[in-house]
Parts: sequence; structure tokens; C-alpha cells
Amino acid sequence: MPFKYQLTLLLTLIFSIRLYSQNITTDTIFIDFTPDSLIPVNFCFKNITDNRKINEKALGYSQKKKYILIPVEQAICLNKPLNKSLLTKSGTSCKNELNLEIDQFHIEHYDGFLLKQHILIANFPVYKCSTDSSQFLGTLAYNFEHQPRNKKASQTAVYEELLPLWHQQFKLDMLQVSTFAQTGNDKPENLLTQEFKRPKYFNIITSGVISIDFWQLDGEIYFSRPETNSTHWFLSKMVRYQSASDFELFAMGRKAEHYYKRFNENWNFDINSNFLIGFVKWRNPDEIKLYQLLQLSLSSYQNIVYEPLNRNGLIFKFGVFENMYYMVEYPLGFQLGLSLSCGYKF
Repeated sequence: MPFKYQLTLLLTLIFSIRLYSQNITTDTIFIDFTPDSLIPVNFCFKNITDNRKINEKALGYSQKKKYILIPVEQAICLNKPLNKSLLTKSGTSCKNELNLEIDQFHIEHYDGFLLKQHILIANFPVYKCSTDSSQFLGTLAYNFEHQPRNKKASQTAVYEELLPLWHQQFKLDMLQVSTFAQTGNDKPENLLTQEFKRPKYFNIITSGVISIDFWQLDGEIYFSRPETNSTHWFLSKMVRYQSASDFELFAMGRKAEHYYKRFNENWNFDINSNFLIGFVKWRNPDEIKLYQLLQLSLSSYQNIVYEPLNRNGLIFKFGVFENMYYMVEYPLGFQLGLSLSCGYKF
């Protein structure tokens, strides 16, 4: 069978398995949101408006297996609408009356190779109320990371543990927002003063690697949140073409894991770790067996990145690349090269 037909067959099998394992949502689990009661407040919400186009009690999803094999999603919701859960009563007279909008609020399970955690993702536009109008102050944006104390805890238990911890940070931020509304100074880090057209950026990156005995091109796509922390993790999808001395490689990876460390407004350090499954086209295929068309590779980039903070535009990266790969009946291979990447953040 010619190589191109073998490759087509293998790809069809892989993606057909993925296609027919879709999740089914069968029931809803309701949990309590216990607001923080320790931190006093000196602000009031005149109104909290939920702009989400979903159930106003929705938080996220958990998953279980039905009949051992079938993945079933369970919707996790609050017992009462989110905007009512967030209403805060001031123990003293209010210095500021504010309007709050809920553009985004949900909890995701981050399932990476090196890190597993839950992230509360939220966007809250905040407005200062005046007699006849309201002034936009900014958007409180959260990428609130949480690793549960009990690694085996259920999703609902993790959510109930996470929400009060996040709410403490939310109240502290709102105290700073109240001061910022009066003075224009002392803005909290989570308050982003620019207006956002969408809750996430869409990123496309192309990377080239050059070495003595191979060269390659990688393509990545991923969505990224507005940055509110100096460090963050995210996952991307990757495809790879590599030309080596004795073979060509076409590979794919569903979880390329990035760790970003921001230096300043323009520069980051990025460590990208990824596992890829590839199909090999040998330059001399006469003695190659069918199972030797498959390659497994574990690779990493360490890059200095030019990427302006929370702005659309060009992205540039440069650094080093390492790769360890395995094919049946061949010894482990190791590759080292220099990398240069460019892309765009929409």
C-alpha cells in the first residue's frame, strides 16, 4: 500500500475515534456559594447585570462515566443567580455607588502534562455611578488559579472550596476600585482600563528550527486570556513538519503546554513542552516495516518572546529547541537546534 494511503487510513482512524466520543449532558448539580464575611466594604453596588448568554446560575461542568465507557457531562450551577450572590451590603455609609456587569464567569479544569489545577475565569466591567450617567472604570479580569487540598476531591467540592477564596480577592480588588474611582490612583492589578472586544485573544504562531542534520516547521493555534498575573500556563494545539537526513515527519500534538513568565510590558520568557505523535516517510523505505511509520516525540522550546501586554499585534520568539524521539526497533534519538518564531495575536 502506498505511503499516502497508509497515512490517510491512520488519520481517519484517529479522528473517527475522537469524533464519536462526544460528551452527553444528562443532569445538573447545584452548589452553594458562601460569600466572604470577614473583609469589610465601603462600597455599594447599585446594580449587577449578567450579560452572559447562558443560564445565570451556570459555573462549569464535571464529567463521569456511564456504563463504564460513555463520557457524561454534568452541569454545575449555583443555587441562586450569580448577580444576587455577589450583591454586597456595606456596614457603613457607601463612599461610592458602582454598577457591575458580568461578561464572563466560569470555572475550567486545566489538565496539562506538568500541572493540573482549576481556573476561575471572569470579566467584570465596572462603572462609577453619578447623578445622570455612569463612568467606565475598567474591567476586573480574573484567571484565578486553584489547586485543591484534596487531589481526589469531586468537582463540586473543588468549586465550593474555590469560590470563597476567589471572593476574598474580589472584595479586596473592589475596595481598591472604590479608591481608584475617587482619586484616579492605586488601581488594582486585575483592573484593566482598556475596553475588550472579546474575552479571549486568538493566536497563530509559526516556528522554524534549524540544526546540522535537520530542519523543521511547527504551527500552533491557541486562545489566550488577558494577562493579570506575571506568570501563567496555557495549552495549544500543534502540527509539525520535519526534514531529517533519513526521513520526513508529519506530527500532531493536542496539548503543547506553555509556561509564561513576563518581564515587562513587552517581553516574556516561554517554556513550551509538548508530546507529539508523528508519521514517518522514510527516504529509503525498502527495509521499513509498517509499524516503523509511527514516531513518538517529546520536545521543548525555551524562548525569549516579544509580545506587548494585552494588545493585538505581532509576536516574535527566539531561543533553543530540544527533541527526544522514539521509533520501534530504533534507539532513542535526540535533536538540538535554534528556533525562530513569528505570529499574530488577534
